[in-house]
Amino acid sequence: GEPKLKFQTGTVSSAGLEGLEIICDTCKAHASLFGAFDKEEGRTAMERLGPSGYRCSGHHPWRGEHETCTEFPRAIQRGAAATYFPKIVSSLVIPPYSDRINTKIEQSAEYQKCLIRIDDFDADERDDRIQKRLDEWAKTITLQTAVDFEIVKAVLTRKWLDTPPEEYTTDSEHYRLEEFRALTGELSDYTQSDDFIRESIDISSYGIPGLKSIALIHKVREVRALTGFTRLNPPGSSDLGRNEPNFVAIKKPETTWYPAYEVRGEGIFIEFNRGALAQWLDGNAEAHRRAKQITDNYASTLMSEARGREITPQFLFLHSLAHMLIRQLSFECGYSAASLRERIYSSESETNPMAGILIYTASGDSEGTLGGLVRQGYEDSFPRVFRQAIESGRICSNDPVCISSEGQGRDALNLSACHTCLLLPETSCEEFNIFLDRGVVVGTFEHPEAGFYSAWN
Repeated sequence: GEPKLKFQTGTVSSAGLEGLEIICDTCKAHASLFGAFDKEEGRTAMERLGPSGYRCSGHHPWRGEHETCTEFPRAIQRGAAATYFPKIVSSLVIPPYSDRINTKIEQSAEYQKCLIRIDDFDADERDDRIQKRLDEWAKTITLQTAVDFEIVKAVLTRKWLDTPPEEYTTDSEHYRLEEFRALTGELSDYTQSDDFIRESIDISSYGIPGLKSIALIHKVREVRALTGFTRLNPPGSSDLGRNEPNFVAIKKPETTWYPAYEVRGEGIFIEFNRGALAQWLDGNAEAHRRAKQITDNYASTLMSEARGREITPQFLFLHSLAHMLIRQLSFECGYSAASLRERIYSSESETNPMAGILIYTASGDSEGTLGGLVRQGYEDSFPRVFRQAIESGRICSNDPVCISSEGQGRDALNLSACHTCLLLPETSCEEFNIFLDRGVVVGTFEHPEAGFYSAWN
């Protein structure tokens, strides 16, 4: 009736929850915290409190809202990593989307008049009428802004006429294609700007098989937006995260913006020869089997309910190689692995194929970084870095357990990939350290020929 509770370390030697006890000095009853964080036992304890039990308040303080919720909370440690997983969506600012050019065009008088005219067009004839007047409008805006006519026309076309290719289901996938085109130099007429400086490199003397081109990105601007968060399980890589289970949006539906920040950095872009990749995969049953194993494991996860996905051998190779290069570059370029990031460009469509890796840093100040990463991309450094990255992936200190694994890591979504050989700080990886397998890069003990670089000595 008059409990006097005391919280103390128990008499057992364990440092876990069972070593922490609640003791009543009045009746001498005691209990440890063992099982306090168990999902079912915790719910039972809260339900035992009756109708006035400790239920979720339904409060969303970041949006200033309440909703009706009858669920019981689940206890976890305050400092646990699973308390909060932010969903960050990032995008490179590439020409002709750079702020300087767009701001000039959008602030011109003719552009504002065009918007009014377009609003009056009927939906079924909108594109045709824009197409007929596009050159005329672009010429007028060129006179008002002193921006090159072709650049103005390209910007207007992308804003008003471009639609994503049918094989790309989200705007982010279409924009990733635009990034790839800028990085490869396909948009060479207007790829240099205050936000994006690219240098093409002649790789004929590099001696690295399978490469099509290398570009040094001396300056790049990245925008990172917080779209929401999850608890207990990290979010996947789906577009904005809105369709993922247990995802909580950071903003109200009617809000038209996300909180974001921008950083400037540098990078190395590597494009692979699609013919060499196709030749590697032709008849390579083991590489296909390993990719299918990860795809099957993914299909049994909660993430697959929000976004079905097939992990191709090409993507698995590009992603795993990117991790190898980041780990090696962190020893060479002066940046820690946590300061380097990856962007994977992989598509096997016939109309818009992509096979490339961008390794970049965006951790500098407002003026960018010091050039340490770009310096590693030149002929006197990069071939050595690349070869050492491949060699370091051939043997892991956890082999043969690691190389023979049929599923490890979160939801068994990695094969031969562990903290010793491939995993990176999660802020560096687009996929949160899943979909990795060095077996498709360097081969395995049972199938040494399965890797793209198995025969490179």
